[in-house]
Formats: sequence, structure tokens, C-alpha cells
Amino acid sequence: MVLFTDGISEAANEHDEQFGEERIVRTIGAHQKSAPDAMCDAIVAAVRAHALGRVAADDLTIVAAHVQ
Repeated sequence: MVLFTDGISEAANEHDEQFGEERIVRTIGAHQKSAPDAMCDAIVAAVRAHALGRVAADDLTIVAAHVQ
């Protein structure tokens, strides 16, 4: 289970293109076997790479947990 605030999905690059939910889903899929903290780190890294160093306009909050 992954929960995130709109600061993750709405993080924009220099062209004002948002990171978006599709990229979040792809990143989760690529790291679905990772530990929750590693998955969060991967998502934040992908958001930061997308934003290319732009200062976040909103908080970047994300929580992941394995649910059995």
C-alpha cells in the first residue's frame, strides 16, 4: 500500500509538466518487491529527477507499507 500527498503527483519540471499518477504507478511497479522505505526513496528520487532540481511548491509526503 502506498499513500502520497498531491505534492508527489503535482511536482513539476521546467516545462510545468507534472510528475503524475502514471509515473508513480510505474515507479511502484518497478520497486514492488522492495522494502517500503526503499520504495519511498525510489519514488522521491524519481520525483526529484523529474523536477530537475526545482524547489518543490508543496510537501513531498509518501508512506508505504506491506499489507498481508
